[in-house]
Amino acid sequence: MKKRIKNPAKRKVLQESDKSSSEESNELEWYCIICCDAYSNSAPGENWIECRDCKNWTHSPCPEDEDSLSFVCSNCYSDQSCVE
Repeated sequence: MKKRIKNPAKRKVLQESDKSSSEESNELEWYCIICCDAYSNSAPGENWIECRDCKNWTHSPCPEDEDSLSFVCSNCYSDQSCVE
């Protein structure tokens, strides 16, 4: 019997095209939930990742566990720990 392998989870990454559309509208600005820097201040090509639970964004190098495919910020992680 063959074992079915699920596709690995993919983390959502904010792309450069998302940045240009937000700069044009000036209505929406993202801030890193770890260092509080604005997305508009990011270096060209710098990736941001989204917390799978709260949907807030962070620079990909800011979290300690940046290799995680399914990023959960420390706030959401501690909330989950309290419930369990």
